[in-house]
Amino acid sequence: MISSSNVIVNWVEKRGKVPVYKKGYLPDVDDLYQSSDDSIDDAAREAGVELELEKFSSKGLFEIDIQDLEDTFIKDVKADIDLLEAIHKKWFESPEITSDPKIATFKKNTVSGCQTDSTKITQWYGDH
Repeated sequence: MISSSNVIVNWVEKRGKVPVYKKGYLPDVDDLYQSSDDSIDDAAREAGVELELEKFSSKGLFEIDIQDLEDTFIKDVKADIDLLEAIHKKWFESPEITSDPKIATFKKNTVSGCQTDSTKITQWYGDH
């Protein structure tokens, strides 16, 4: 979610549009504008970007002009990124969290469930 939100911010800063893509990950807008040929002028580069975008558009990508959204949209996305990063840092980098009781219980139940059901599994495979 953090990386997707950063991709959205980057699209807005680069193209002035918010990408919407239901199939898979949003392409990184910087990758679209990247070229190994430095002699390409801006018009040719933009034409290449539009060609690449057409490929994604045929797969469901569309863009919403930032002017069509609330003025606070990008500010809200950036606030979401800050909040998600703070949660991530607290969860994964905090010395306060040393174990997760939900995972421990899940492991325990899974192991005991496998031991209980092993005879059922053996019987089922033996019958088939």
